[in-house]
Amino acid sequence: MATVSGCHGTTRAAAAGVEFERWSLGTRLKYMATIRKINVVNRTLLVIVTFLMCVGCQMDKRFSQLQTGMTKAQVLKIVGKRPTGDKTQDGTEILQWETGSHYAKFKNGRLIDYGTE
Repeated sequence: MATVSGCHGTTRAAAAGVEFERWSLGTRLKYMATIRKINVVNRTLLVIVTFLMCVGCQMDKRFSQLQTGMTKAQVLKIVGKRPTGDKTQDGTEILQWETGSHYAKFKNGRLIDYGTE
């Protein structure tokens, strides 16, 4: 790679620009295609991350509708998703959802606590 020196030292960006101009048309096209592929991957990742954040927000919105004293059936209807975990501890049934680590605790069939871990 050629280097370009100035009053602020060597700049690789300028050097890359000089080399880019020297590349053949085929090499330039391959380079541009590679950059486009990277941009597509970045956009895809952005879409996935945005989607996952929206799913988490939807769960927060649904959980904000819960009230202590509700039955398990009422909670499941509001949340709208099947829990990913179910356990009983000291007579308390605990349902868990992977999205955002949400949970709901029931005692005697009634909601006593809910939220995120």
